Order: sequence, then structure tokens, then C-alpha cells
Amino acid sequence: MIYSTRFLAAKAYLLGSITLVDDWLKRDRFVYFGWSGLLLFPTAYLTVGAWLTGTTFVTSWLTHGLATSYLEGCNFLSGAVSTPPNCMGHSLLLLWGPEAQGYFTRWLLMGGLWTCIGFHGLFGIIAFCLRQFEIASLVNIRPYNALAFSGPIAVYTSVFLIYPLGQSSW
Repeated sequence: MIYSTRFLAAKAYLLGSITLVDDWLKRDRFVYFGWSGLLLFPTAYLTVGAWLTGTTFVTSWLTHGLATSYLEGCNFLSGAVSTPPNCMGHSLLLLWGPEAQGYFTRWLLMGGLWTCIGFHGLFGIIAFCLRQFEIASLVNIRPYNALAFSGPIAVYTSVFLIYPLGQSSW
């Protein structure tokens, strides 16, 4: 490849540290990391961890009168469907926002964890799509897989962000 980082570094177009980081990210290993992995792995792990934490422990009984955790007898679907619309309301419930004011426990009780899941999951799916583009360009194939993955991005956005905000505004 004529525009590889080694070529650009040899011509003194790139700094040495950028070349080292690029070589480390594109190193041949069992799980390909790449530049998109810098966004993908932290957001994906945070989303999965927040989902498991939210559906297992965090309840909406105090604020909304709903049993929304596994410990209260909900199954996977009832916790997933009932909780985000009831928690998001007309606000995105940011941890530093006017509702929670930086108090983590208050943020959890009001349902801010679902906003965290929605946004970090969306960034994780977008990063996975970028990963498909990155792998396709490294292998020199057309990025049809990445283009096809734009469908799940639209579905995730509508289910986890647009539907809860719209459902709670009725």
C-alpha cells in the first residue's frame, strides 16, 4: 500500500509517535483492534455492563411504581421494554445535568443508566461499522459489510433513543 504509515513516516510526513501507535493498533493479533477499537471496545463494554447492571439491580419502583429488575421478578423483555420509556421522560438525564446534579445514586434512581446505555451503545455500533470499513480497506475489498451494518444503527437509534423519548412525551 503506497499510503501506509511506514511509507508516510519514511517520507517524514508523520511523527514517530503516531507511527508507533498506528503499528501497535494494526498489529496482527487474535482480535483486531485498529483505530476504531479505541471507540468500540470501551463503549461496547460499558453498554453491556450498564445493561446487565440496570436490568439486574436498578429499580423504578421508587420513582415510577414499576418493578423493572430481575430481582423484582421481571424477565428480559419486560425490563427492556418498560424501563427506558418510563425513565427518559422529556430529558436525557445526564449525570451532570440539572436533574441528578452529579449525584450517582439519584441518577440511577431516575433512570439515567438507560440514557448511558442508549448513547454508549449507539457509539459502539457506529464504531463497529467503522471497524468494518477499516478492515475492508486493509484487506482491499469493497465495504459492503459496513454499508449493510447501517441498518442496525438505524434500528438501535429508533428503539433505544427515539422510541423512549417519543413514548414518554404522550
